[in-house]
Amino acid sequence: MIKSIYTYIAVLISSALQFTVISGPAQASELSIPVCVYIASYSPDKTWQKDLELSIQQNLNGFCDMRTHYMHASGSNTEAELIKKGEQAKSFIKIHAPELVIVSDDYAVKYLLEPYYKNTSLPFVFCGLNARAHSYGLPYLNATGMIEFSPIYKLIRELHLNNLSIARIAYLQTPGISEELKIQRFKKMAQKLSIEPKVLKVNTEAEWQSAYVQLQKDSNVDLIVLGDIEKLPTWNKKANVDLVSQYNLKPSVTDQYWVMPYASFGQVKRAEEQGRWAALSAMEVLSGRMISKLEIVPNRESDIWVNENLSQNHRQYFPKYLLKQARFLRQTNGDAHD
Repeated sequence: MIKSIYTYIAVLISSALQFTVISGPAQASELSIPVCVYIASYSPDKTWQKDLELSIQQNLNGFCDMRTHYMHASGSNTEAELIKKGEQAKSFIKIHAPELVIVSDDYAVKYLLEPYYKNTSLPFVFCGLNARAHSYGLPYLNATGMIEFSPIYKLIRELHLNNLSIARIAYLQTPGISEELKIQRFKKMAQKLSIEPKVLKVNTEAEWQSAYVQLQKDSNVDLIVLGDIEKLPTWNKKANVDLVSQYNLKPSVTDQYWVMPYASFGQVKRAEEQGRWAALSAMEVLSGRMISKLEIVPNRESDIWVNENLSQNHRQYFPKYLLKQARFLRQTNGDAHD
């Protein structure tokens, strides 16, 4: 399936370069560039959202006139608010009458695609979907895309097998549907490895700080998994870098790059992969390929990261072969770089 996508890319990009990138609907009509709508679950200031959207734009490369709507969804929204956001996204689609819609992350699938467009004639390409496809009744006749499996479970497994003493693992969970789905997988993984899982859920920065210190001091915890801090309403980067440096008593891991300043190790997913797949799939559909012929696929790409400062006292737990593959995060006055 991956091969079939990439065999089209040279032809599709060549065709795309014949067009000029435009912004107005009148110009789009004159040049016969198809209109695409992109519905993003999150706000444009989120790191994942920025990287994902940039990848979609770069890979589409002017192939269609893309109109974007942000749902600004979060774990702090009520169910009624999320339903309303889905309705607003639906109205945006109706106004722009696109030939194809790209949606990213779970909120857009759960509150827009599933209730309003399941098995309709309008083609949808989704990406960044944390759930297994069947969670939303997928596959649909009119939808394809890439689901997102966190690579963190591979890293936890390697850490455990490399050090059987790491048998009690805690997850510091933040708000949101993605985190809820990750917790389900975390508990299943713990059961398979016969390790003891623990979950602490927090909703604010202050709660996160308190829970982090609590877990670091807990003699019944060997490893801490850090959830997505961007789901919290506030975040003081320097203060929290100082906090984790002070209480860095046991190793911690994450699957998100922006959490690496607070974790010892990470196996980080790539938003660029999700955006690239969504764009190339959209280009195939707009070029005449039946969407039902494009399979739903999982993500495959990830990067190993080591926080140079926080990992100093914990590298004995990290397999040497992974250490050789790793990129190192260095921090100066709270700023991170590699």
